[in-house]
Amino acid sequence: MAFGSVTIRVRPLRIAFLVHPSDRLGLQKVIEINTFLWGGMYNPIIPAFQRTPRNWESPRFRRLPHPTDIVGGYLNAFDPDLVVPVGKCESRRFAVGHRDTVKIEEIIGDISDDGSPEYGIGFIDLLEDFVEKELKFARKEPLNVIFPKYGRAYRLFLSSVFGVLPTKVQQLVDLRFKSAIDLKSVGCTIEGFPDLFGWNNFFPRRLSSWGLGRPLRDPQLFVCDAKSTVDIIDYWNIRAAGCYVVPIPVQAAESDSVQSLAREFIEEHYRPYRHNPDIYDHAAVQKSRSLNEDTVREFCELLKIPADKKRNEHKYVVRPHYPRLWDPWASEHASEGVDFRHSHEVEVSIAEGQERVELRSQDPKLDVGHRYSGHPKFANEFVFRFSGAKEPMAEVFPEGSRELSSAIGRIHYREWRFSKSGPVFLASGSESLIFLDLPRAEAVMTEWFRERGWNVTLSGPGRMATQIVKQLGGIWGLTWLTHEGVVRLLQELEDETGIPRQAVVRRLEQVIKDDRLFFSAERFMERLLEFQALRLGAKVQCPICTRHNWFGLDQLDYTLRCRYCLSDFAPPLQSPRDMEWTYRAHGPFAISVAQGAFTVVLTLKFLDGFNHPGITPLFSYTAKRGDEVLEADLTCLYRPSGWRRTQTYVVHAECKSFNRFDQKDLARMNALAGAFPGSALIFSTMRSGLEADEVRMLSSLALGERRKRLRGKPYSPVIVLTATEIFSSHGAPMCWQDKGGLYKGLSEARNNMVEPRELADATQQLYLGLPSWTQWYEAKRKQKKAEK
Repeated sequence: MAFGSVTIRVRPLRIAFLVHPSDRLGLQKVIEINTFLWGGMYNPIIPAFQRTPRNWESPRFRRLPHPTDIVGGYLNAFDPDLVVPVGKCESRRFAVGHRDTVKIEEIIGDISDDGSPEYGIGFIDLLEDFVEKELKFARKEPLNVIFPKYGRAYRLFLSSVFGVLPTKVQQLVDLRFKSAIDLKSVGCTIEGFPDLFGWNNFFPRRLSSWGLGRPLRDPQLFVCDAKSTVDIIDYWNIRAAGCYVVPIPVQAAESDSVQSLAREFIEEHYRPYRHNPDIYDHAAVQKSRSLNEDTVREFCELLKIPADKKRNEHKYVVRPHYPRLWDPWASEHASEGVDFRHSHEVEVSIAEGQERVELRSQDPKLDVGHRYSGHPKFANEFVFRFSGAKEPMAEVFPEGSRELSSAIGRIHYREWRFSKSGPVFLASGSESLIFLDLPRAEAVMTEWFRERGWNVTLSGPGRMATQIVKQLGGIWGLTWLTHEGVVRLLQELEDETGIPRQAVVRRLEQVIKDDRLFFSAERFMERLLEFQALRLGAKVQCPICTRHNWFGLDQLDYTLRCRYCLSDFAPPLQSPRDMEWTYRAHGPFAISVAQGAFTVVLTLKFLDGFNHPGITPLFSYTAKRGDEVLEADLTCLYRPSGWRRTQTYVVHAECKSFNRFDQKDLARMNALAGAFPGSALIFSTMRSGLEADEVRMLSSLALGERRKRLRGKPYSPVIVLTATEIFSSHGAPMCWQDKGGLYKGLSEARNNMVEPRELADATQQLYLGLPSWTQWYEAKRKQKKAEK
């Protein structure tokens, strides 16, 4: 049925802690727990304000976000498995989605017996693995296991830098390892803390990330106030986001060791790109929220780092605003998102015809013994890729509840979580046995709708679209239909008596010439016959009514029945030349039978493109919830491929063959946009363009959605696809290269349009005559300024 692979990424549990920044005791407790847990430094500490502080964003930006938006944005960005309200936040209510909420005292539990926590992998196990693998051999420069001791004044800041264990855990470490290794207790001050950053010093925070590697993304100095809890939380979160961060407290700005650390960091990271020596990397000097920009620049001047005279530039860049980790827009467009860390990944092959996968959960590459507690210890993230499937399979999963596990089998129901990145198995033991049904797109999508209260029924065209994909051997086979000449030919092949072979070959030769294909008409015809899009038969004249009948090979016999007069007659056996061999469209490939499904599957093929994004489609359906009814020709979950982690879009499509769009179509799409805020809306047609009244109607919808975007509300980008796009073998913008004018200009503007917003902006210019979003936005901004 399908073949491909499932990739399993092994990572620590991801736990988000909700803390009010004024709760210093709660913040200290969170730092201690995250020092104890494997991968704890990548667990976010979410500031749960009751009122957003004025310095939360730079004055250059929009209005301040609401505290609930900040919490929701952080949860969306870090996508934790569990949420833990701390201290003052325990009595407050938060919208945490489909995640479980756990009390802070339940995370570690009773560690007196073996030092193993209730949730996750603990520090004791990590230290044992470290000792076994790294300290069993003598080294020229020995590795030091150090436990810094902090004074009272800057304890919170220094704890966030080096980590600190809960008192009971520290006592257990001293008891278990005192005779095995040399545990060093080292004093740590705000002026001398850089001295502990040596590569051979393993302090608690480094040990808690054992087996996860060193973050290499976005190197930066974080200049901050060591007494500000907001700055400490911000430092923690930017490091948890996967950035390589070195903190610089202003209280120690004049310290020689701090200045030396900053100079070496900047010089080390000022270097040319590997593949382009004319472009240089720069270390960033990141300003914290509590400081003004002048303070940061004064510190940079203290360093007295000479500029690169040859390139006439500074070796560092000062960033005046903190990355908007909580902002989905910034994550997608400004590279201010989260880089998730994992231990390793394993790829498991899916054999052709396999419908179920039996495998074991993948354990971390740590020699640790997990005490079974009935709670998750680590996570396995699942990513499905199907190279070939005769029916649409699910490669993108919606974020949702455990009920979605019904689409992949309900075994271990409580241990599944459906995150932004897909299915996550929260393993509570070593090598748990997992049974997986291969996820069919229809099953995943209908369960997702059901979870939202909608009951879905596939319509006739939806079932025909599914059959077309099956007959063509999967979405990849739709390439054979992405030619207008082929669709026109199939339309003509519905003639009652078919078309002779020579005429079919001539039409296919014309398609090959028009679309610049590289194979022969014979090969093209062979594939259409293989997919059973065409069938061979005989054109025979009835001697009674003189009408011509068409009989497929399986219908030919020594006695035939006329479909018009219902008379039985014998074929011309004595003169077989009176029988003409012809071809007709067969099954779902006959236009009258397809019921408009061709445009639906071609729209899907356009979205699938050639960069292999993740896509999970549901063909034409009706969804009901009480008195509400939704209808769409195509709805799919779509995740563009690219170098960065991208969001999952919901895309709805209204598809027409050669008919016009009308107000009913607009009403259906408006209803879908209301039920799925922020989803993309596609209007797809086999025609080469739209008529004037269609342009007015769709322009009104597109401008209405632009106004929502202008106000910062969820909006639905409106995309128009015509024959130019859906009959192209290359996707946008390459499909516009040979058309000249605005088409050519847009094709040269970008290499690849995989984001719905980009595609909407381009097609609205091409087919609705609207200005680009940038031009329209600038005009609105100037208009608003003039009105003031």
